[in-house]
Amino acid sequence: MKAGKLFENALKKAEIDLNDGDELNVKVKKKGRHLELIVDNSALPPFEHEILNRSRQITSPAKPYKPNLSTGERIRSLRKMASISLSALAEKTGISKGSLGSIENEERPAGLSTLKRIAEALKVNISVLLN
Repeated sequence: MKAGKLFENALKKAEIDLNDGDELNVKVKKKGRHLELIVDNSALPPFEHEILNRSRQITSPAKPYKPNLSTGERIRSLRKMASISLSALAEKTGISKGSLGSIENEERPAGLSTLKRIAEALKVNISVLLN
């Protein structure tokens, strides 16, 4: 990935929108294996300054809400965001890997008790899985 795209993604994550002609002074500091983006926010409006400060306090990425996904797509999306394999989810829920795959692919519907077990394994409220 090119440096420009990485920087653009970092700004999006920090919720900083730049318009044509806007300037933003930044420094990049190496911290172990990671780089830290240090923004000179003296030119930022107070609202953007507050957003930047809040983004530094986030310990884990927020899970995006995706309203147009089917139940199976939501399960797959949440499973992947949690970095859980289909096999691991099958083990946690006691549901076969084939059945979970069929549910994710919308080949068969999932009952409420099945959705409850999946939600518990993914550590989300069952309402997140329902349409």
